[in-house]
Parts: sequence; structure tokens; C-alpha cells
Amino acid sequence: MCRFAVEREAYYLGLGLANLITLFTPDAIALGGGVMKSAHLLLEQAKQIIRHNCGLVPHEKTEVRLASLGADTALSGAAQVWHHRFR
Repeated sequence: MCRFAVEREAYYLGLGLANLITLFTPDAIALGGGVMKSAHLLLEQAKQIIRHNCGLVPHEKTEVRLASLGADTALSGAAQVWHHRFR
């Protein structure tokens, strides 16, 4: 049951990332937050889904990696937004 849940999440993560890559073709996508503590369980399958679904764009030019701040990525981003908007 748990394996099915992880595979399902990896599938939808890969599908969402494939959509972003197809629309924007970014140089890199950094994944962070608490869920990425389990990246070893889902990241490779998500990359397979990206390869399977991105036939019209050079998806291999987009690097998918873990954010260097880990679980604190969202907090750091929110602080930067506040700093630039209200300072």
C-alpha cells in the first residue's frame, strides 16, 4: 500500500515537472520542502515520467535537483519576498 502511494506521488510529480519543462524549458528546477526528504524514493521515477512526456522539448537540458536549503526553502523564499516588497 505504501509503495503504491509513493509511486503515485512520483508519477504526479513527474507529470507536473514535465508540464513546467514543456512550457518554460528552464535550465534547472530545484525541489525543496519536507517531502523531498523522501527524494530517494521518488525522484528517479519522476525523471522517467519527464523523459516519457517531454518529446517536443529538449528536456535533458533541464536539471532537476534538490534545493540546497532543503526543508527551509519555502521559508527562505517567503522571507525574501517580504524583504523586497515591504522594505
